[in-house]
Amino acid sequence: PDDRGLAALFASARDAYRQERQLAETEIFATRTARFVLLLLLARVDGKSPVEYLTPAQQETVRRFVLPRLGREALNLEELSAEWFATLAVGE
Repeated sequence: PDDRGLAALFASARDAYRQERQLAETEIFATRTARFVLLLLLARVDGKSPVEYLTPAQQETVRRFVLPRLGREALNLEELSAEWFATLAVGE
C-alpha cells in the first residue's frame, strides 16, 4: 500500500502540534511523545476498546512493532514514524 499520504499527514500533525504548543524539540519531549504513541497503538489492539477493523495478523504486527520499542532508551518520534511506515510498506 502507498502510505506516503498518511506519513505526510502524520508529519504535518506533529509539526502543527509543536508549533501551536510552542514546544521546543527536546530529547525529553521526543522520547515521551514516542512512548505515548506506542502505548496508544498497543491500547487500540489490547486495551479496553480495541479496534474492530484489524485482522488478527495486523494486531500481531502492532504488538511485534510496539513491544520491543517500549524499552528502548533512545527513542524519538521521527525515527518511530519512519520505522512504522517502513513496517507498513513491507506488509508485516
